[in-house]
Amino acid sequence: EPTGTKIERLKAGIHTFVATDFLGCQTSRAVNFIEPNPIETNISLLKPALCFNLAGAQLKAEPTGGNGGYTFRWQPDGGTSATTNPIKQGAYALTVTDAKSCVGKDSFLIESPPPIIGTIVSTPTICSGSATGTLKATVTGGVFPYRFMWNNGNTNTDITDLPAGPYSLTITDQNQCNHTVNTVIAQGASVLKIDSSQITPISCYGNEDGLARIFVSGGSKPYQIKWSDPLAQVGNLANRLATGSYFINITDAKGCALQYQVLMT
Repeated sequence: EPTGTKIERLKAGIHTFVATDFLGCQTSRAVNFIEPNPIETNISLLKPALCFNLAGAQLKAEPTGGNGGYTFRWQPDGGTSATTNPIKQGAYALTVTDAKSCVGKDSFLIESPPPIIGTIVSTPTICSGSATGTLKATVTGGVFPYRFMWNNGNTNTDITDLPAGPYSLTITDQNQCNHTVNTVIAQGASVLKIDSSQITPISCYGNEDGLARIFVSGGSKPYQIKWSDPLAQVGNLANRLATGSYFINITDAKGCALQYQVLMT
């Protein structure tokens, strides 16, 4: 048993102190040491996390027990007040310290909706320079329903009759969380064009022995080539041509069309 006039580090409870003089006479005193209640942090969710990975949620602690005069430390990045800074989804730890350096600890898990994920399937234009591309969007995550806004002003999930080029889609969910997806509509087959033409002039005035040949490239083979001469010739070569102007209509395998004109003299 400890002796002396001073004793430290006693636990809560009743402790009896006995004093004895040199003649063996004694006196005693019982003292009841009462400890404060343990610190309870009492964390609650003040504001939910409406959007994934966006700092907008808040936690609040209303501690009880201990000796009052509380200080707070939230980790990670939650601040030193009873209410956290705006924070994202995730696990947060709180340490509460009272006026006598007694400590209470607790943690809280903030959940949020899953991230908005937008997927776009693009279809290239059929012909180079045509407005025949399409875009189809699908969405997961966030909170249904969704709103859609394409950079061309369209608000549908699927849009058609589009030229080649870059496009962006902004998806907004019920909680006003936004996600933007970028894509590109590829140009169709290379431009259908006439590389060159060869003209063999008419030999004499009034004759019909002119000859013209064109050289086509681009687009998608095979080509259909139709001349506007009286014989309605087809193919890249026309003969027996008289003086005059002739139109040539070229159509490729995908229906892409080009018109060309030759002048026979």
